[in-house]
Amino acid sequence: SFKIEASHAVTWFREFLQSKNCTKGRLLDLGSGKGRNAFYMAAQGFQVDGLDFVEENVNYIQSKAQEMNLPVMTCCQSTTDPL
Repeated sequence: SFKIEASHAVTWFREFLQSKNCTKGRLLDLGSGKGRNAFYMAAQGFQVDGLDFVEENVNYIQSKAQEMNLPVMTCCQSTTDPL
């Protein structure tokens, strides 16, 4: 089982961005896991690029993003490797 709701830090960050009138843009989600934070920010109007080293997670995010019609792109690689 995995968490579905965005982390508190991400919801706080979104509120911070909103307070600065930043309601769209491009974000990088390092260590995306199953994409809960990426999906949340994409649903808020941001384009999200996600990185995770677990191929199963990357495939899951790509499939769900397409299903939900959210602007999330993923790449399977370690966050310690050069982009």
